[in-house]
Amino acid sequence: MGRYKKDISHVVSQEETQAMIEKAKLPRDKFIVSVLYLTGARPSEILELKHEDIDVQDSQLVIRLVTKKLGKARGFTIKERLLEIQKTAPFVQHIIEYAKITDGKLLDINDSRIRQIVYELSENRFCPYHFRHSRLTKLSRGGASLDELMFWKGSKDEKSVIEYLKAKPIGRKLKID
Repeated sequence: MGRYKKDISHVVSQEETQAMIEKAKLPRDKFIVSVLYLTGARPSEILELKHEDIDVQDSQLVIRLVTKKLGKARGFTIKERLLEIQKTAPFVQHIIEYAKITDGKLLDINDSRIRQIVYELSENRFCPYHFRHSRLTKLSRGGASLDELMFWKGSKDEKSVIEYLKAKPIGRKLKID
């Protein structure tokens, strides 16, 4: 984890996230923090979100994340995954509300602006990747399997999630909280 400017080992709590959302003035910023907290998405994945990628169902919210990676020999690879989140999970309402008021692409900013928003709302304590690490740690503590962690991370490489399997389990609880 040495490639980040900040130490991302801190697991962001629901209370810390709530404080950031309360501090946010724009629905867009509440949306960004909520998606980061609930999905652990990369900033680039959040920037790709379109109105149709947010599917509100009876009991859950389904978010379609698209990952575009530049491979060394083959050019771009595009991978997508559908993340199911219970509508009772914290901060879901911010995602639903923002998706209702926007059409097409949900954000018209760049990834450095996402980082800036997170820095400002967290008083310079967190970066977007804190949320990614936190989501994977919480899933691991909830008993997620290697495959489940790889799916949530959007990774085909086992090595990138092995460290999360060492997180202390706190019962089998894969619901997003």
